[in-house]
Amino acid sequence: MALYKFVLYLYLYHASVAVTALAVYKLATLVHKCLTRRAPAYLAEYCRQAGTRRSGMQSAGTSMLDVPWTRTALCDRSFAIAGPRIWNSLPASIRDPTLSPGKFATLLKTCLFNGCGAGVFELVPEKCTI
Repeated sequence: MALYKFVLYLYLYHASVAVTALAVYKLATLVHKCLTRRAPAYLAEYCRQAGTRRSGMQSAGTSMLDVPWTRTALCDRSFAIAGPRIWNSLPASIRDPTLSPGKFATLLKTCLFNGCGAGVFELVPEKCTI
């Protein structure tokens, strides 16, 4: 019986990691589409480059996005918050909006499966529905 519980635990753990990786992948690719003008305009307006409001910021001129401030955890689940937050947590080599969609997807998958984006998983809300 103990072996059964252990196997069940491993299965559920890996399934939750796979769902979280899928959520990160979907959000990151949608943000990439917004930055390359291949997404609807109502989504693209949420993906603003950091430092566009204040040019003296340290992140101005980088591939970082502006993450609005929120008061509640419920707002953190919206695309306007979660998308830029996930994008900013990716390594700089992947955050390049000039990458082709195929190259971006390949680099992102490699990063997620190799664990270089381990900190990315902490940013996805527990009850993420994508």
